[in-house]
Amino acid sequence: MGTIAAAIAALVAGIAVASDDDAPIRYHRHGMTVIMRSSMTPINVVLGDNPLDKPHTFTCKSASGCVVLISSSNVQMGTDGTETCSFVDGTPAAPGCVGDFVAPPVVRQQQTKVSQGQHTLQTIVHSLNAGGQITGWQVAYTIYERKVHGTN
Repeated sequence: MGTIAAAIAALVAGIAVASDDDAPIRYHRHGMTVIMRSSMTPINVVLGDNPLDKPHTFTCKSASGCVVLISSSNVQMGTDGTETCSFVDGTPAAPGCVGDFVAPPVVRQQQTKVSQGQHTLQTIVHSLNAGGQITGWQVAYTIYERKVHGTN
């Protein structure tokens, strides 16, 4: 019985210190790239921009361009006047940025098309007021290479 309790305690201790604050997870296969990032490290909200992640660069190789789908969520405590928005090359992805007027968690789905070449992705919580925290977040950027017409 003592051995089981010790094993459970060791497992729980390992879970308590586990974190996803490491480098982003990247997956690429058959014309699709996924960049995933998450963190449970609290972010103290300041007036202005509060980046959830660092800018991520990718190269769209298709002459027909790429489609970028962005899924993000975050949990805010004690914040007021925030809007969560994902940007591609510094421009908000569709449908644009709207206020976070919902109970936690804040969930956003955005998308855009880009041309062939190098691009930058980033998700930010913009705040009109200082105070409160973002207690956890996740972002997944999925990039699809568009098929060049006349090819298989």
